[in-house]
Amino acid sequence: MKEVPARGYITNAKAWAKLWKAWRGQEELPPIDFQKQLVLVGATACAGNQISPGFTLDAKGDLKGGFMSTMMAGPGFAYAIAVINRAAVKTYNGQPIAKD
Repeated sequence: MKEVPARGYITNAKAWAKLWKAWRGQEELPPIDFQKQLVLVGATACAGNQISPGFTLDAKGDLKGGFMSTMMAGPGFAYAIAVINRAAVKTYNGQPIAKD
């Protein structure tokens, strides 16, 4: 879980490759166009948990929400990755999208 981005999203290929390698090993890295897309990342303790995205975009371009999960205890962790079109997204939970 140490690879979860602190801001909850990834905006560059280097960070994306690092996360993918840590979590997916040698699986082929899916291509992301970071000029047009934003990668949202969430994780929760215990591999047995279910995790899913819950986001809304308001008229001002603020992407609100995050990832929701069940709360079972146990080893490992569960994660979810969502790739979205970032054209209309100006902020994430009220904070400007960082430019890496």
